[in-house]
Amino acid sequence: VYVLSNIAAGNEFHKEAVMKFVAPGAGFGASPMLRFLQDKSNSQLRVAAVWCVMNLSYPDSSGAATRVVMLREAGIEQQLTKMVDDPCMDVKVSVH
Repeated sequence: VYVLSNIAAGNEFHKEAVMKFVAPGAGFGASPMLRFLQDKSNSQLRVAAVWCVMNLSYPDSSGAATRVVMLREAGIEQQLTKMVDDPCMDVKVSVH
């Protein structure tokens, strides 16, 4: 997930490639990123997933608005809202 996060920090081509994994769209099942964000056994996995989402939704990026809509549709925003009270401080700090 850290690799995805680093790729998502790249240019628009890189971000779109990560989006195909993060929010594959209707008919492809739950987002793998959503499962990473919900993983209770590994806080570092949750931290990396939050950073990946942040890199994909960085407002200065030209395609950010479209990606944010897709992330919302995949349930990512709702999950991030729940993570404000995560027991791991690194996750809490990243979500804020």
